[in-house]
Amino acid sequence: MFSGIFNSSQLNDMTINASDNSPQLQLGSIQDIQNLPSYVAMTYIYLKQDPTSCQKTPATNFSIQFQDARTWQPVTISTSVQVIYPASIFKNIKCDGGCPQSFDLGGNVKCVCLDIGFFDIKNQLGRMYQNSNFRLVTLSIIADVF
Repeated sequence: MFSGIFNSSQLNDMTINASDNSPQLQLGSIQDIQNLPSYVAMTYIYLKQDPTSCQKTPATNFSIQFQDARTWQPVTISTSVQVIYPASIFKNIKCDGGCPQSFDLGGNVKCVCLDIGFFDIKNQLGRMYQNSNFRLVTLSIIADVF
């Protein structure tokens, strides 16, 4: 996890590198920066292992959350984001969310996403639910058990 409180102008082109074993982010230019609060709390959360897999594989998903640093209310940030997956950790990466995929000079997978909203907590939890067996638990199955 990486978190901090930043002046909203510091978010422009910000690089987030929580560790050598996690996806690295490069935010683009913030649109409508004048509408943001003066200070924004940013939290980047990455789970080392994929919670939807029985294998001990590194997770490719992460979440990023922005809040008003004074009220802790969610803030929507409109920007692009470049995600770099270190080749030494991540094998066979495919970019999600319609993000074009390329490689940097070190052979790391680079995903360039036009909308950072793909990585907000609600979207990430929704994808984890769809990829897990929890979606198979329905009221009719529970009723059959009892």
